[in-house]
Parts: sequence; structure tokens; C-alpha cells
Amino acid sequence: MTGEEASTMEERVEDGNVEPWVRLYVQRGAPLPRVVPAPVARKWFGPEMYRCLPLTIANQMGWTVLNPAAFSATWNGGDTADAVTGTTNGSHVVSRFGHGLISINPGFYVRTSPDVDLFVKGVPNRPKDGVACLEALIETDWFDGSFLVSLRLTRPGLTVAWERDEPLFQLVPYPRGWLRRFRAETITDGPVHAEFFAALERWHDDREARLEPLLHRQLPPNPFDGRYRRGLRGDDAPGPESHQTSLDLPLFTMLDQAPVEY
Repeated sequence: MTGEEASTMEERVEDGNVEPWVRLYVQRGAPLPRVVPAPVARKWFGPEMYRCLPLTIANQMGWTVLNPAAFSATWNGGDTADAVTGTTNGSHVVSRFGHGLISINPGFYVRTSPDVDLFVKGVPNRPKDGVACLEALIETDWFDGSFLVSLRLTRPGLTVAWERDEPLFQLVPYPRGWLRRFRAETITDGPVHAEFFAALERWHDDREARLEPLLHRQLPPNPFDGRYRRGLRGDDAPGPESHQTSLDLPLFTMLDQAPVEY
């Protein structure tokens, strides 16, 4: 989509609400970035881990920004910017803040619909030895500037390498003020408390019975009852209609649509 098309695009309305949007702006003539919906799979997952719906849903939270060019970096443990070496292998990587930090230029700019922030975070359930992503929340609905994404090297003397198309960080739109809308409560007694713990006890007893063979180094015949994935409570009563077993994120227009695994 060109800038002219985006500027004249009418807001779509669904159920009386303006449809939220997120847009990537790429400078004219610059290479297109690889920004893809985060996949379900993780190469290090064992088969049993895919039975855990909370894990696989978290895997898919947001869009993953992939590395445009291979690079490596080494930190000697010092606090100055020159304590990190090797980042010149990638023109999108600099070390300027010290403390083992390297900064990634994403190669694009982001704008979001009104009152929607951008949560820039580490790739979920994809740890990388020797480095951690510094997470940030940016008001991209009005901010005119750009941002860098900071990664912190954590093991002095270890050279950390990134391959081309390796995941770097995650983009997750986040409604502004969402946390302030919650009422935080603590329940220690009463009928709601009793009902909650009665249901919890049923779930716990069933769970322990299914996992007990593991204590004897036996493979349980069915360690996962599958109720949660099917949206069922412990007594087989249905959960909400909004229960989801996968996330179907839209693809960014004009970008490479090839699937990715990591």
C-alpha cells in the first residue's frame, strides 16, 4: 500500500466501532522487511508440548520481525559502548548505550489506530542463549519518530550470532489504558470462594490421577484430558463462545508471505 492510499483509506466500522489497524511505513526504495505472523511451532518443542494450548496460543501472539542480514556480537563485560564488538557485520545493528546493549534498526516505521500502543517484546517461547530483549511500550498512534529495539548481551566473552531470517523481536498492538480498566480483588472466604475451590479440587484430583504414573516412570495413557483445548470446564460445562484454539493474524500487504519456522 502506498502512502497516498493509506492517507485516503476510509476507516472501516464493525459493530459500531472503528476497526483497529497497524501500518508499517517503509521508506521509498528501501528493501521490504520480513514481518510475519508468529507461527505455532517452535523447533525445540517436544511433541507433548503442543498439547498445551496456553503455550501454542502464546507462540502466536503478534508479528515476528525477522533478521534482514546475519551478524554477531561479543560483549567483554564492560559498561561502555565499545565493550561490544562485531556489530558492524550488520548495518542495522549498532552499540551506542553501553552495558552490553546492542540496538536494532527495524527498517520500518509503525503507526497504529487511535489509542492503540505497540508492545515491542521478545519472541515468545523462543529463548536464545546469551541475550535478552528489552521490552518497550510505544504510543505509536501519535508519535512522529522511530524506535530502536535493544537486545542485552548477558554472558561476557560469548559471541552471539544471528542468522538471516532468524526472529529478532515481536510486535503486539496493545489497547492504551487496558490495565487501568481492571478491578483487582482478593477473595478469601464466602460462597464464590467455596465454589471456586470446589471446582479447583475436582480439576486437581483428575490431574494428579493422570500424572501419577509418571512418579513410577510409566507413561500415562492420557496425561492431558483435552477439556481446556475443547473449551470445557472440569465438569464438562462449556466455557465461553469466545474460546480460541489458534490466532489468525492478518498478513501485512506487499510483504513476503512465505511461512517461517523457528
